[in-house]
Amino acid sequence: MPADRNRVEDLLGAIARLEFGGFLPGEGLAEAEIRGSIIVQAGDVRQGGRVGASVAGREGGAAVRFQRSGDSIAGLVDPALLDTLKTPARGLWRLVVLDLVEVDLQELSLSRADATRRYVRSSKGLWTPPGIGIEAKELHGVLDGLMIVRATKHLGPEESAALADPIRVEASSTGGGKVKYVVGIAEGAAEGERVQVEYEGRRAVLKDQDLHARLVAILAKS
Repeated sequence: MPADRNRVEDLLGAIARLEFGGFLPGEGLAEAEIRGSIIVQAGDVRQGGRVGASVAGREGGAAVRFQRSGDSIAGLVDPALLDTLKTPARGLWRLVVLDLVEVDLQELSLSRADATRRYVRSSKGLWTPPGIGIEAKELHGVLDGLMIVRATKHLGPEESAALADPIRVEASSTGGGKVKYVVGIAEGAAEGERVQVEYEGRRAVLKDQDLHARLVAILAKS
C-alpha cells in the first residue's frame, strides 16, 4: 500500500523532536527490557535506537529508557515515544483506496444479489447501457465515488468480518485489465463507519457513507 506523505512526515517529525531528559551513566539497556526499536534510514545512513522499560523520571514524572545505536549508555525520554513505537503500518497508508482513470475504462458493472447493471463508455465519453446509445444518468450521483474511492481509515483483520449486503463493482479498462472491489455494510460498526470497502483483501471505512444506499437505489431499478 502506498503511504500518505503527510502522515509519514508527521511520524518523522515526532521522531526528530525526541530529546533526552538525561542520561544514565554506566547503565545500558538489558536485553530483557527491550520492547522494540525505531530506526530511520536515509541513503546509507541509519539512525535510531532501542526502547526499554518505563521508569520514574528524574523530576517525578514518567519516562522511558532509550539507547541510541552505537551508544553504550541509555537515557530517559518522554513516554510519548511509546505511542510512536506502536504506530500501526496501516495508520500510515494513503486514504485513497483506489483511483481509477475514467478515460482508460470501457466497461463498468454493478452487482447486488441477483441484480446486475452493466455500462459501457461510448466514444463520446458517456456511460450507456450496452447497445443503447442513451446516457445512463443514474450514474451521475455515484461515478465520482466509484472512480476515486476514499477512506477515513484502514481496518485490520480483526475488524474485517464479512460485509452484509455486498455490492460488487468491476471496472474493465480498454487494455483488458480489471479492477474489482466490494462496497458493503459492516454490521455492528460504529455510526459513521458502517459503510466499508474491501479491495485486494484489505478493508477500509468509506468516507462517502451514503454511497452504498445510492448504489442500492440504482440496482433496485434492474
